[in-house]
Amino acid sequence: MSSSTSSSELVDGGSVASGPVAGRAAAEGAAARAGARWWLYLRTPAFVLAVLLLVEVGVRVTEERLSLDVEHIHEMGDIVRDLADAPGPSVLFIGNSLTRRGVDVDLMRAGLDEDGAGDWNVAALYPDDTAVLDWVYLYDRYVIGQDAVPDVVVVGFGNWHLEDRPISRAQSYRLGRYFASDRMLGYLIGTELTSLADKINVLLSHYSAAFANRERISRRVLSLLPGYEESARRINDLLKGSEDVAEAPATYERLERLVKEVEGSGAELVLAAMPTRSGYDLDPQLVKVAEEAGARVIDLREVPGLTTEMFEDPLHLGPEGAALYTSYAAEALAPLLSRSAAVQ
Repeated sequence: MSSSTSSSELVDGGSVASGPVAGRAAAEGAAARAGARWWLYLRTPAFVLAVLLLVEVGVRVTEERLSLDVEHIHEMGDIVRDLADAPGPSVLFIGNSLTRRGVDVDLMRAGLDEDGAGDWNVAALYPDDTAVLDWVYLYDRYVIGQDAVPDVVVVGFGNWHLEDRPISRAQSYRLGRYFASDRMLGYLIGTELTSLADKINVLLSHYSAAFANRERISRRVLSLLPGYEESARRINDLLKGSEDVAEAPATYERLERLVKEVEGSGAELVLAAMPTRSGYDLDPQLVKVAEEAGARVIDLREVPGLTTEMFEDPLHLGPEGAALYTSYAAEALAPLLSRSAAVQ
C-alpha cells in the first residue's frame, strides 16, 4: 500500500506537519537567515559609528586639556563677563600669540594708572594663529553675544594680520568650532566661504569636537617623538615668514567689518601695530581704511630699548621684552583712554 506525501511530511520525532505549517517554518527560517545577513552588513558601520561616538565623547570631556590655547578659548566667555561686571572703565585686548606673549595685563593696568589714564579694568583674549576674520566672529560671539561690551577694545596685530587672506584649513576648524556662533554660522558658510571643502570643514567642526581638534590630537601624539616640537616650531616660523610677501596689493574689507562691528557695539577701537624681530612696513592703506571706518591706529613697532635679543623667536617677545613693550603701550594708550567717553 502506497503512502501519501502530497499534503504532509515527517518532522522531528516522527510527527507529521501539514503543508501550511511547514511553509510557515520555512518562511521563518528564511527571515531569520535574512536578518542575520543584514546584521553582517551593518556590523562594521555600526562598530565604526560606535567608535566615532566614543572618540567624540572623549574629546569633549578632555577638550580643555588638549592645549593651553584651547583652555584659554574655553575661558574667554568668563574673561569677557568678568570684565563687563567689574566696576569702572574697561579695556579689552584682542589678538593672537603676539598679544599673549607681549602684553602683561597686570603691568598694563598699573601703567595706565601711572600714566594718567586712571584705574582701568584690563583683560585680554589671545587665541593662537588668529587674524582679522577670526576676531570679527570672536567679538560677535563672546562680546556682543554676551552683552558684555567693554569701553575700549585694543587689537594688537603684526605684519599681515589685518589683511584679507584666503581661509586656511586650520582656520576653518577654529571658526567652526570656537568663533562662529549659531546665529552667524549660516552667514559664515554662505558668504565668507567659497570652497565646498571649507564649508564642510566649518560645519563639521561646529558640531564635532573630535573633527575640529584632529590636528591638535595628531600633534599631541607626534610630540612624543624626540625633537618633533622644535622641528615643527622652526617649520612654522619659516612658513609664516613666507607669508610676509603678498603677491597682490592687500585689501582690508574684513578690517572694515571689524571696525564697524566694534564701534557699532558701543566700544571704541584702537589698532596697535606690534613689534617683531625683523620689523615690517605699516601699509598706509590699512591706516586709511581703519581711520575712515572710525578706528584709531597707533604704531608701536619701534619700542625704545627693545633689542632683537629680547625676542624668543622671529615673532614673540620674551618676558623682558614683554615688560618693555607693555610699559610703552600703556604710555601710548593712556592719552587715548583718558579722553575716552568712559571716563568723561
